[in-house]
Amino acid sequence: MKAFSKLANRLSLYKKESPEPTPNQPTTTSAQPSPPQVDGPIHVLSDLHLEICSQYSTFKVPKTSAAYLILAGDIGRLVDYAPLLGFLEGLVSSYRRIFYVLGNHEFYTLTYEKGLSEAHRLEKEPSLNGKVTILHRTRWDEDAQDSPVPSLTVLGCTLWTHVPPESRDVVGHAIRDFQYIEDWTVDSHNQMHNEEVAWLRQQVAALRTATTAAAAKRTVVVVTHHVPTVEGTSRPKYAGSLWASAFTTELILPGSNTGNTGHTEADGGRVADDTKPWEGVAAWIYGHTHYSNDFVRGGVRLIANQRGPVFPPNPDIFKAEDAAGADKTGQSGKSSFRIIERKAHQDEGKGLHAFNPARTIAL
Repeated sequence: MKAFSKLANRLSLYKKESPEPTPNQPTTTSAQPSPPQVDGPIHVLSDLHLEICSQYSTFKVPKTSAAYLILAGDIGRLVDYAPLLGFLEGLVSSYRRIFYVLGNHEFYTLTYEKGLSEAHRLEKEPSLNGKVTILHRTRWDEDAQDSPVPSLTVLGCTLWTHVPPESRDVVGHAIRDFQYIEDWTVDSHNQMHNEEVAWLRQQVAALRTATTAAAAKRTVVVVTHHVPTVEGTSRPKYAGSLWASAFTTELILPGSNTGNTGHTEADGGRVADDTKPWEGVAAWIYGHTHYSNDFVRGGVRLIANQRGPVFPPNPDIFKAEDAAGADKTGQSGKSSFRIIERKAHQDEGKGLHAFNPARTIAL
């Protein structure tokens, strides 16, 4: 019973921290409709949470005609190095390239620095054939004539959120990142946010002001794990909550800054005379909230296709599984353990906010 209690407490972090998708849930967003879904060249997935009961070998990514796969974070944990590598090894032959941005869960049980080190080691694994790109403040360009997206540029980073002063205490206690990422604090979280927003703005501005004909024709895709706009990107019950700043920061709306706390250009805030800082971005792909979406705001198409954590059907199975060797993080040694999807995820593709494992996009 004691072991089961530890496991249940561990799994509670997903329920406390992460909203669950709700098909056909209306939102009060003023967003514009997105382009219709088609069989596009980019396959988008995030928040698979394969670390739960070690689903790295059991979760199957459907085959599509997409040339590129974007994994927008919380795929698994870097501490589970071998099974995470095995998951990626099973995908590389199906895509021209895989882009992988790190989510917060990738760092769990590690320091931030150790997590980055493991991610870059993963990227260099010979078995991945040089086809996996870790997006840590990374710009990637392709100009090959046979590319399905001519002159593609991908910009990616985790985009840690900005936690304002009034939310520091509740976020620091309620959000498990500050307990499960070693030496991670609200101050370090905010510092990374400032650095990453500044990096993104610089990259997009450079692309926008480039004078060459080739640069002017680039298709720019931004990939982050955390969310760059607030309204309509999490379940409505989270609107206005003190811990919402752990999920999202408003960066898209004209005149917005990093959390509306008076930040300056120097520390990642908005540029006062730049009302369209993301002009030229064709799509912004994100994750983290377990609330899938596809809409246009501020001239930017925002896309999320998030699975969210999938749990076993009842606590009795947890007890049996824990006795068979599950550790305190929910890992399991039994490959035969059967995962049952939540009802919200079973209705794949039905409703704006449902997860679709075969979701592709065209730009």
